[in-house]
Amino acid sequence: MEEQYNIEEINDRKQRLVDLLQERIYEYASVTDKEDFIIGIHVEEFSSQALEFESIYALKVVLEGLIEDYEMDTESVIYKLNKLLGNINGYESYQEMNNENSGYIYLMVNPSMNGIVKIGLTKRTPEERLDELSKATGVPTPFILVYKERFNDCVRAEKIIHSLLEERGERVSSNREFFSTETSEAIKIIQEVKENYDTDSWDLAEQSYDWYDDKPISKEYLEKGIDYLNGYGNYLQDYDKAIEYLEKAGELGEAQAYYELGNLYVDTMKEEEFTLDVKKAIKYFEKGRKLTGKYANYCNAGQALCYVNDYFTYAKIKNYTKNDANAEKCWKWFFENLDFNESDYLAGSHIFDFLNHFMLNNEVYDGYKKALDKISIQYITKCRYDLYKRTLDFSSWDKIRKHLLSKFSKNQLERNVDIEWLREESSYDEDGINFNIKINKGFLNKEDIISFNGNGGAYRKIKEIIKNGDSVDSLQLGDVGTLVVDSVLEDFDGYMVKSSSLEVIGNEVLEEKEVISKVDTVKVNESKNTNIENTTGKGILGKVKSWFG
Repeated sequence: MEEQYNIEEINDRKQRLVDLLQERIYEYASVTDKEDFIIGIHVEEFSSQALEFESIYALKVVLEGLIEDYEMDTESVIYKLNKLLGNINGYESYQEMNNENSGYIYLMVNPSMNGIVKIGLTKRTPEERLDELSKATGVPTPFILVYKERFNDCVRAEKIIHSLLEERGERVSSNREFFSTETSEAIKIIQEVKENYDTDSWDLAEQSYDWYDDKPISKEYLEKGIDYLNGYGNYLQDYDKAIEYLEKAGELGEAQAYYELGNLYVDTMKEEEFTLDVKKAIKYFEKGRKLTGKYANYCNAGQALCYVNDYFTYAKIKNYTKNDANAEKCWKWFFENLDFNESDYLAGSHIFDFLNHFMLNNEVYDGYKKALDKISIQYITKCRYDLYKRTLDFSSWDKIRKHLLSKFSKNQLERNVDIEWLREESSYDEDGINFNIKINKGFLNKEDIISFNGNGGAYRKIKEIIKNGDSVDSLQLGDVGTLVVDSVLEDFDGYMVKSSSLEVIGNEVLEEKEVISKVDTVKVNESKNTNIENTTGKGILGKVKSWFG
């Protein structure tokens, strides 16, 4: 691979980059993302040659001497290079070269072991492994290679295949690769894992095992682990068994399993019954964040809290060392990968932790806070109502309430609106979409996002407001009209219990200066009024990317 590039030119570029960094060492010391800074300097200096020279491999060669010297995270650097230059010549070869888990799953039989098959992995050729096994003095007859299949990630593929056969009770021994099963059945499972599971190891996707069973084996392990962790159902609380099952689920790609394990080791509520250990928690969060899905991203938040958490100072916990720089990086990953919606309780909870332990922690370096403030504000905007409401429960969270009030006006956080729900058979349709109301205090706007306070589940948008048969933009004090929401409230068939409340938690239309739209709490009073007619109605990375079109 290396001989395809001019090694002398690569070495010259290495030295030039070192010189540039030395010249800008003070600037380097003050930046938040040092990896972006170094990559940016390199591409900026050599941008005119980028398309002719650059490739993932060549850039890696240039930077590899700096990765250790400048304490850069190798995996993070390669990920950024991969993302930046993924379509440039050399990418596929580099990917293949660096796929350490690429290899074969093989199936062998031995005439001396009737009814037993051996299923293992090798990163060489199955024929080499066959020769190796057959030469062993511990077996009376040579093995026979029956089947082989190449996998992008043979390590994970082997774990899944073994788990599936073990769950069927066909594993001879828990720590051996021998199974009591038909050869044809074993081949079928290997092929199905190849077809339905084997993904590019650079882009591991969440997989479905529906081809094999109604419930994936990984999900079964996850559920058992959570049951043992909490003592749910017919399971007694047993941390050892919980860890055993959650680790199995994690190995099979369940990010939630690693998230649960990480939280177990830093749960200060368990400090009297379980040995807490931040180092172990970080290990699990690190494994989980490399997978995919929302729980993989929650692992970024969990890991961030491992590095800066006010509560750990007073808890019985091992291996806690505060590290602002690591926390800042993990929070950055969390927000960059956050696909947020208002009903995502865990995401909102982590944003609350972010404010509580990081942004409002006086011991955290202000430079890190400033960088994350710009990234996080869009998500704080979306859940500001829930964040603010939570702070009202305890005086110890006054600092978060004051912070929110510094970002949003009080009107955006606690404007009260009373409405009268005009309840009768014709006051809502059978699908639970249209609701007739009267405004007793305040106002409602079209496209406000509302919650029926636990009735009807998640948030809905007001699609339309109808008054006197016409569509209007708002209902003001004393107005009577119909709210048309954007989705059916199937979970209670359009029927709202007595003394229900309606919460207006935002609006998609953002106003100048007030950046965030209004957040309202709406009280609902029951009425028997029957006179209403029901109407239906730029940073460095961005600059670098631009150079590559």
